[in-house]
Amino acid sequence: MSTIVLTEHDRLEALKTIVKRCAYILIPLSILLVKYYRNLGVFYDEYGAVLAGVATGKNSLGLLCAICGIFFVWYISTEWRDQHKAKLFYQQGLIINIIIMMMIFLLFNIANSATSLICFIIGVITYMVLGLPLLKNNQKEFRLWFTLIIIFSLPIILITYDAFAPSVIEHTGHGNTFWDRVKLWNLLLTMDTSPLFGAGYDSFWLGERLKKLRSIYWWSPTQAHNGYLDVYLELGLIGLFFWAGVIFYAFRNVYRTLSFDYDFGRFQMAFMTMFLMHNVTESSLKIRSFLWFIFLLIILYYPQRLTSSKSQGIPEGSAG
Repeated sequence: MSTIVLTEHDRLEALKTIVKRCAYILIPLSILLVKYYRNLGVFYDEYGAVLAGVATGKNSLGLLCAICGIFFVWYISTEWRDQHKAKLFYQQGLIINIIIMMMIFLLFNIANSATSLICFIIGVITYMVLGLPLLKNNQKEFRLWFTLIIIFSLPIILITYDAFAPSVIEHTGHGNTFWDRVKLWNLLLTMDTSPLFGAGYDSFWLGERLKKLRSIYWWSPTQAHNGYLDVYLELGLIGLFFWAGVIFYAFRNVYRTLSFDYDFGRFQMAFMTMFLMHNVTESSLKIRSFLWFIFLLIILYYPQRLTSSKSQGIPEGSAG
C-alpha cells in the first residue's frame, strides 16, 4: 500500500491527503463515539472504563492522536508561513486544521495514553529544534552533530537510566503498568528461543509459550510491549541486524530530504524520533500497525528534484 501511494505523480501531496482524510474522519468520530455512542466507543476492563473511540484501546487511540498531531504541527506551521496561500480558501482550511488539532488535544486527555503523549511531545520538540536558524543554515554541521549526539547519548542514557527513569515514570501516573512490562521483558528473555534466528516470524506467541504467559498474566500478552524485543524474539540477532539497516536507511533518506525540502525533512526526523521512542514501551513494528504504515511512507519517500526544461534540453513551449 505504501508503494502504491508513492507511485502518485505528487508523492508528497498523496501523503498529505491520506493523513488529512484519516484525521478528518477518525478524530471527530472518536469524540462522537465516546460522548454519545458509548456502546461503540467505550469498553470496560478490570481497571474501569476504557475510552477507545474508533480504536481498539486507549493506547491505539493515543497513537492515532500522536500520528495526526505531529502531522498537523508540520502542516499548520508550513501553511501559516506560506504567504502566497493567504487567500480565503486556504484561510478556511487553516481554521479547520486548527480545530482538528484542538480535537486531538482533547482526545489525548480522553485516551490517557502516557506513551503516545510523551512520544508526541518529543516529536514536537524535535521538529521545533530543527527549525532553529543555526541548524537550518548549517545542514552539514547539523548532520555531524546529530550523529555524535546519538552515539554519545545512548551510553549516557543506559548509565543514568536507573537514576532518573523511576521518577519520570511515576510522575506520568503509569508506574504500575510500566514495571509490569519490565517484569514481562525479563521473563521473555528467559524463554527458550534461538538467539541467532529467534522463534520465527509471528511464531513466538503460540503454543506452550502463550499458555505459560496467560497463566502468569491475566491480561494475556500477545506482544512484548517493546518493538525491538519483539524483533529479537521472532527473528533473533539477525532480525535486529536487518532492523538496524532499516533505521540507517531511514536516517540517510531523511538527510537527503533535508537538502531538497528542509521543512518536510524536519517532519520526517520528528516522526522518526517519535517512532523509535514509541517502540520502547509498545510494539508497532507490525504490518497491521498504522504507525508502521506511515513509517514506510516516510522512509520510502524521496523528494522529486525539480529541474528546469532548459537543463533537460527541452525547448521552451514544448510539451513535457
